[in-house]
Amino acid sequence: MRGFKTYSNFYDGLRLPYDGAWNLMPQVDVYATEAVEVVKGPASSLYGYAAPGGMVNQIAKAPKSTQENEVQLRLGNQNLKEVAVDSTGPITDTLNYRLVALKRQKDGQMQTTEEERLLINPSLEWQATDDVSVLANLFYQDDPEMVPSTPLPAVGTVYNASYGKLDSDAYAGDEWNKFSKEVFMPSVTVNWDINDQLTFKHITRYTDAEAQQRNMYNRGFIDGSDKVLKRSAYTTDESMNNWTTDNQLAYQFDTANTSHNLLFGVEYQETDSTVSYRDTLDSKDLPIDLSKPSFSQISTDMLPLDTYYQKDDIEQSQLGLYVQDEMRWQDWTVVAGLRHDDFKSTNEQRSSYLGTPGEKNYY
Repeated sequence: MRGFKTYSNFYDGLRLPYDGAWNLMPQVDVYATEAVEVVKGPASSLYGYAAPGGMVNQIAKAPKSTQENEVQLRLGNQNLKEVAVDSTGPITDTLNYRLVALKRQKDGQMQTTEEERLLINPSLEWQATDDVSVLANLFYQDDPEMVPSTPLPAVGTVYNASYGKLDSDAYAGDEWNKFSKEVFMPSVTVNWDINDQLTFKHITRYTDAEAQQRNMYNRGFIDGSDKVLKRSAYTTDESMNNWTTDNQLAYQFDTANTSHNLLFGVEYQETDSTVSYRDTLDSKDLPIDLSKPSFSQISTDMLPLDTYYQKDDIEQSQLGLYVQDEMRWQDWTVVAGLRHDDFKSTNEQRSSYLGTPGEKNYY
């Protein structure tokens, strides 16, 4: 992104939903991806809010009219075990299928952590007429084990500590830590070649996702030490429902010396998210000695996770209207675009500290 941060990627031309504040964001495994498109530079006139440096679009594997089958087995370091299947071909003269599936297990980079993923991605493409095709895609990905982001201090990683430097598998968490995510995304795409110059495309996708996390952050070293780290524990429980649709009408025509590819579009999306956050704050130090760590010190029963509680109810909606003209004259190409968005976002936030409710906040 050339120095800019992008908050979400695109999947088949539609933005993967993200509430902009927490951890839950759908992620499409590379095995279910046919290709990756990188748009360099601003693209907001077509896709709404996006980083000025560019955007990334993953293209899903689609059904083919010729039979192809693949079985992939992988074994590797960190106890990697993976099996994957990709099968596509015709069912009838007008109906093609594709089934992509994957199961992966491995140890995480950090000590005691694990990674596990189940992917199921069936799709059907129906050639209703010579001019109309319908593609139905169902994407399901379950990550019951992911590596939580548990930060380490600069001392012992960037700078030497009294015991030297930590290995690349160093971990400031505990076996109690956990991060899991589940995503379900069905979609329908309709392509209609109205005539030689005019085409129409409609795509609608629904997303149901949830994530749970048990994690820690450090609050510096215990006084006089560069080994023993003070930690606080927290949990997040997130859920998200999103549906989005994009409708495009493309018209190709020529003038005296210039060819035009004119595009009109209407995009709409809604996202409802809920987040429950609990934190021990500084009510308990939960120390760990990085020079000789023990990763079995923590249990839910011993944690004062009711010290701080926060719940966010986030609702977002966006309606976008856009037009673009791609003009070609001799060796020159000029792209001109215009877009108007009506974006709304509300957050009803409730919290409590040591059992005392705070004021409701609205953003």
